Amino acid sequence: MKGPDVGSVLAVFAGGLISLDRDERRGLRDGRALVLALAIGGWAGYARLVRAQVMSVRDREYVDAARALGARVAGLPCLVVDHHSSGEAFGDARMVDPRSPSTTMLVFALFEALGVVPDAATAQLLLFGLCTDTGFFRHLSQNGAETFEALSRLVQRGTSTAEVYMMVYGRRELSGRKLLAEMLSHAESHLDDALIITWQTIEERTRLSSFQRGEDDLYRLLQTVKGNVAVALIKEEREGAYSVGLRSSSAVDVGVVAASFGGGGHKQAAGFDTSGTLETVKQKVRDTLLPLVAAARRNP
Repeated sequence: MKGPDVGSVLAVFAGGLISLDRDERRGLRDGRALVLALAIGGWAGYARLVRAQVMSVRDREYVDAARALGARVAGLPCLVVDHHSSGEAFGDARMVDPRSPSTTMLVFALFEALGVVPDAATAQLLLFGLCTDTGFFRHLSQNGAETFEALSRLVQRGTSTAEVYMMVYGRRELSGRKLLAEMLSHAESHLDDALIITWQTIEERTRLSSFQRGEDDLYRLLQTVKGNVAVALIKEEREGAYSVGLRSSSAVDVGVVAASFGGGGHKQAAGFDTSGTLETVKQKVRDTLLPLVAAARRNP
């Protein structure tokens, strides 16, 4: 296969067709061996088939295209690429590495292991995933040198962090900023701002006609509050049903908290779905996080 063809298929993998990165649902070295095994074992044939199905429906409306693709690729071997260790294990082949800063970095490793050079558009999408999953590099540890080396190689392919920053944070609607203001006004402080809980309702999204929920902006602002350890955002998805997003410093493992409620994610970024009323969900979040945050403050 030529480079662009392999790139198109791996971009499909990265976009979720073959079950990549499912945070809202929920080693590179070992991965190289897996990639070689897939390539030798006939992976290219399956890739051509998947790509053909993608090209045949790409001009349809998004939902119809997704349904059509789901039906057409059902039964094909499933390659799972992820950096979340939580959730049910599935797939015919798995490349799961929680040490990776993003799933797109694992996909980039697949590119490089196969000798594929991504074009500028694909490199931009890979960088987009890296930036969003690391909070624009805020969550990288002191061992992030390898990530920045990969970033450099992506930039050499024709993308830039400036472009991706505008994709993530630019072109926001005023209604979305007003919704962010609503969430900030709700913010409840506990233990001198160590725990902050806020929420967002269907009524607010409807009243403000906002399709931009502004979660990342909210987390970015609240996590920089002096002394903050954890932030919880409760979103009303439909009557009686809520999603809870959790963010924390390294002192509290919110991935474990989310998993205890059937969700998942990372140590510092996770989430789960639950039911009840806004007040009962807030109480559930408070009762669960307060002891953990208090312990983290005692043992910084």
